[in-house]
Amino acid sequence: MKTRIKIKNVVSFILIALIAVTSIVSLSCAKDETPPTIQNFSIPQYSVEGEKAIIEAETSDDRGTEKVDVYLNGEVIGTLIKGENDQRRGEIWIGDFALPAGDNSVSIVAVDKAGNESEPKDSKITVYSKNSLYGYAWNKSIDLYLAQLTAVETDGTLDQYDKKFIDLVIKYPKAGELVPGIYGELLKLPDLSMEKYSNIDEKDIKAIEKILALATDTKYTTAFLSMDSEGIKDKRKYNSAEEALLWEAFDGKNLSDFLEPYSFEKLITDAWKHTTASGNYKSERWKDFDEVTARLNSLELVDTYMVDNIQYDYDLAQKSLVNNRPYNQQPWDVFESGKGICVGQAVLELHFLVNGGGYLYDNFDINKDNAACVLWANQEIKGQAIGGHEVLLIIKNGEFYTVDTSLHRDDPIRGPFKSVEVAADDTWPSWNIYRFRNTIYGLTYFHRK
Repeated sequence: MKTRIKIKNVVSFILIALIAVTSIVSLSCAKDETPPTIQNFSIPQYSVEGEKAIIEAETSDDRGTEKVDVYLNGEVIGTLIKGENDQRRGEIWIGDFALPAGDNSVSIVAVDKAGNESEPKDSKITVYSKNSLYGYAWNKSIDLYLAQLTAVETDGTLDQYDKKFIDLVIKYPKAGELVPGIYGELLKLPDLSMEKYSNIDEKDIKAIEKILALATDTKYTTAFLSMDSEGIKDKRKYNSAEEALLWEAFDGKNLSDFLEPYSFEKLITDAWKHTTASGNYKSERWKDFDEVTARLNSLELVDTYMVDNIQYDYDLAQKSLVNNRPYNQQPWDVFESGKGICVGQAVLELHFLVNGGGYLYDNFDINKDNAACVLWANQEIKGQAIGGHEVLLIIKNGEFYTVDTSLHRDDPIRGPFKSVEVAADDTWPSWNIYRFRNTIYGLTYFHRK
């Protein structure tokens, strides 16, 4: 009896083993139709002719990745080499390639043992000539904002002043440590990046050196960081406070007078009114509407410009009163004429903040910071307006402010207010309805008291 049980157990064990082996063989013979994936990759955006661009990839596949092909402008130029696997990551691949000068399209594709291919990962890479400004900076091991760096080289040749700028970066490395991004911010300034004024010349180099020399002194770090924080940094076209300091440097003024103690109002007022570059708003730098819009990228800058340049249009106000209807002035018309009624001034201010400062137009039901509109607070009786006023309204850090350059020119920035209703009280105390207006005079919201 015991012998039969033993034989039965042995037979059962053999059957189980055969089933297991059959399953393994079946699995190994199944067709692999699952492509690998590229989980992460790194392709540089810039390189220099003659230097090798390093490309990396991290892949995964249920049966292992066989290779990672590299394509240049649609043609295979090689494969990445497999590195050591990291248990916390997938399969690691790396390679370096010398690429031709110019704009190139680079793609990588992972391939498994069955020939299945992953979705390609694409990137653009610009390869600069060795004789370019970027090539010179590369050889000096300078890490700069490349878009701005190449903008300096507007004529396509590397001249002595292009090199001198890089040499200043080498001479004043501490400036970049104390004021991160200062080199790139300087190169965004119109005088240093727009061909309409000039390429970088000796005058520019001397002015830049004055600024960088002060930026290396910890005594002025707070002032430089304060300048850098003006407006919405990632939305503005450039740093207008640094532009003002550059204009002061062009005239050979003592820059430390504006930095210790630092006063944003003092710097802007003096630079805009008393420097050769600005000429009290009479120079070419104030003629172009788009250029002025880019410069006025914060609430305080808009306030200063409006008070100095835009007057109240009493004739149009009288016409509006006599005809009992508002007149919609376009922002550029107010800019060109230098005068406007309350709505015209408010719409121009809104244009500056939205298009120059990166503010969002909103009804304040979504954004609680850096949003703006025109607030129209007025009194109505039986649907007939009998009085009202329009101002710029913004929200910053959850609090409301208004800019009123029509009735309160001595103190245009008003607030903070805890709500729109309180801002409307300050704008037109007898209001019973307020509306929101955008830059094209569209009314997007109204509220009755």
